[in-house]
Amino acid sequence: CPLCKSEVFQSIVDKNHGRALSSLKVYCTRKEKGCTWEGELGKLIRHTSAYGDCEYSLVPCTHQCGVIMVRSSLKTHESICLKRPTTCQYCNHYVSTYVEVTITHYNQCPEVELLCVNRCGKSIKRKNLSKHSSTTCPLKVVKCEYVHCGCRWTGRQKDSVNHMKTGSIDHSRIITLYFTKQLQKQQEISNNLSKQLKKQGDEIKSLK
Repeated sequence: CPLCKSEVFQSIVDKNHGRALSSLKVYCTRKEKGCTWEGELGKLIRHTSAYGDCEYSLVPCTHQCGVIMVRSSLKTHESICLKRPTTCQYCNHYVSTYVEVTITHYNQCPEVELLCVNRCGKSIKRKNLSKHSSTTCPLKVVKCEYVHCGCRWTGRQKDSVNHMKTGSIDHSRIITLYFTKQLQKQQEISNNLSKQLKKQGDEIKSLK
């Protein structure tokens, strides 16, 4: 006490003085930083708290990224925060944080368009890419449809029609040779069967 110098004493709250003090007009404690708020002393704590409206109060990012900043910068930060809620722009279904969607999900999303692995220049959705590359892609590497007959041509699918047109004479020769060999093989098989049957027939006669 400034009068009796006692260090231990009993205090009584004067509500009238308390109300008078709370109603005093004050400026925000962050006035020097630019805050223009002016109001009652009793409302100052609420104004400067994390839940108040002082633009210069320190507040945490609502996306829980761990960043703390002045409230005036909060909206700008949250619009680019790596943990802001984000919906996949391709499938419009998957929702997670921005960093998870763009780094992890985009590498799996079936609706993301990718360039054809055959470099035909087309962008195909991931879910259709395998079928395109192996069937309809004009730059798919294919063999001649007469490969079983002996044609060794290999090229792009878009060139296969021209190959069939320009190689018709060679194909005729290859096909003729192929079937000639097949007939010879069939004839050899038939002759061998005839010999075996004759041999079996002779053995049966000898037994009689």
